[in-house]
Amino acid sequence: MNADFARLDTGFVEIDEPAGALRVAYVRHGKGTPLVLLHGGSGSRNHWIRNIEPLSRHFEVIAPDLPGFGDSGDVDPEIDLEGYRSLMHAAIDKLIGKAPFQLAGFSYGGLISCAVAAAAGRRVLGLTMLAPGGFGKPVGRTFTLLKPRKELGEEGLWQVYWENCGNMMFHDQGLLDEVSVGLYRDDIERARFRNWGISWKDSLVPTLAKVAAPAQMIYGTGDRTVTPSVMYRTARCHGAKPEMRIHIVRDVGHWSSYEAADEVNEILINFHGPAGA
Repeated sequence: MNADFARLDTGFVEIDEPAGALRVAYVRHGKGTPLVLLHGGSGSRNHWIRNIEPLSRHFEVIAPDLPGFGDSGDVDPEIDLEGYRSLMHAAIDKLIGKAPFQLAGFSYGGLISCAVAAAAGRRVLGLTMLAPGGFGKPVGRTFTLLKPRKELGEEGLWQVYWENCGNMMFHDQGLLDEVSVGLYRDDIERARFRNWGISWKDSLVPTLAKVAAPAQMIYGTGDRTVTPSVMYRTARCHGAKPEMRIHIVRDVGHWSSYEAADEVNEILINFHGPAGA
């Protein structure tokens, strides 16, 4: 658990799954309408480290570690989107009961949040997807992730994580520092579930068509993970949900909630607050 979360309400809830009880770790902070934040693949609640405190001034922010990541328990490696959605839906019920809630998800968590919103109907008051997955296999990406190998030694491993974090998560690599790369490395080294089997299916658009809640998407213009383009993805989503809002954040990469935290926090507050969604 990152030290910045030490003073917040943290703990575990247990949910039932076919293999037995599954523990889901969470951090909770603030008061008001629940705002559930779902992190990205190979990540943890660390993805929201620059968002929880500002958002908690307006909402009861709840950021779980998804199953197979962070401090949460493991999950069946062959699980599909509906199975994973069911686990997170059960975890949310344990965390907030049957209360209505706001929902936001980043990358893989964007796809999972969309699936939860589709199943939960009007109980979800608003949905934000930040650079969500679910558009098929990312053919044509312009970067390659280096493989961290123990034989590289600590200095070599640190360089690998530095380059990978910069290439995948940031637009302005001059913003990289020991904190951001350390968070990225911590998440990668603790990730056990390989979410690509779910993320790389073309499932977001048909799932979005079933979402009753108001929705918005956030993309950075410098997001190297997006193929073939931001315009292609947003146009497809508008076809499924024409009234959906689109926010394009200039000169920002995949991890927009960190690289452009102030702007993203403002977008989330305006949309999910009383005058928004």
